[in-house]
Amino acid sequence: MIELRLAELLGRCPEVYALSPEALGATLEAVAELTGLQPHQVPQLVAADPALLLQPDRLKDNMRGLAEALCVEPRQLPGVVSREPGLLALSGPQLEQRLEALEELLLGALEAAFEAAMAAPGPGTRRQRQAPDAASRTLPAAAAAVVAAMLVAAPRLLGQNVGALVAKWQLLAALCSKAAAPTWAARLAAATVPERAELLDLPFTHLARLRYLSDFGLQGEVDPLEAVRASDELFQLQYPNFKQWLRG
Repeated sequence: MIELRLAELLGRCPEVYALSPEALGATLEAVAELTGLQPHQVPQLVAADPALLLQPDRLKDNMRGLAEALCVEPRQLPGVVSREPGLLALSGPQLEQRLEALEELLLGALEAAFEAAMAAPGPGTRRQRQAPDAASRTLPAAAAAVVAAMLVAAPRLLGQNVGALVAKWQLLAALCSKAAAPTWAARLAAATVPERAELLDLPFTHLARLRYLSDFGLQGEVDPLEAVRASDELFQLQYPNFKQWLRG
C-alpha cells in the first residue's frame, strides 16, 4: 500500500477515517490508474487536496479542465502532470484565475514589444502604424497559446505566485536588454518557448547568477541559459567570488 502521512491527511479530510487500510490502499491505486500517475506520485496530489480521494468525478472534471487549458490531448496529460501532480487539485475557477493572471503578464510583454516595434524606424513602420488595431487583436490569442505551451514545458509555473513571475520577467528583461547585453538580448529573442518557460521557472538564486555576470561585465563570455543550467558546484568553480557576492 502507498505510504502517506496519515495524520495530516485525516486531519484535512476526516471522511477518510471511514476507510479501512485495505480500502484506502485500493482507493489510492484507483486514483493512480485514473490519473495516469505513478503510485509514488499520488501522495503529492492527495497532499494538495485529500478530498479528491473520495470525489473521483471532481478529479475527472479537474483533469478535463487542465487538459483544455494546456491545449493537450487527455492521453498526454499524465506526462505533463507527472512533473507537478498537485495541479490536478485545481478546480475550474482556480485554474481560470491563474491562467488569466499568467496571460495578462505575457500579454503585457507582447504589447510592450509591439509598441517598441511600432516606434522603431524602418521600412515597415508606416504600414504598421496604419493598422495597429488589427495587430493588437492577435495579442490575447497569442498570449493564451504561448502560456499554454509554456505550462506544458514547465507545469510548475501554474502553481507559482504570479507576483514572483512578474518580478522574474522584469529582472530578465532588464538583464537581457539590448542596451545592457546585446548578446544576451539576441539569445533571449531566439529562445524557444520551453527555454523561456525554463527561465521563468528558475529560483531567484539561479537568476542571481545572471545579475552577477552582468555586474562584472561578463555577458559576452557565457550563454545565459548555460549559466543558469550549470550545477552549483560548476558555477562556483568557474566564478569563485559568486557566493561572497551573493551574501553581500
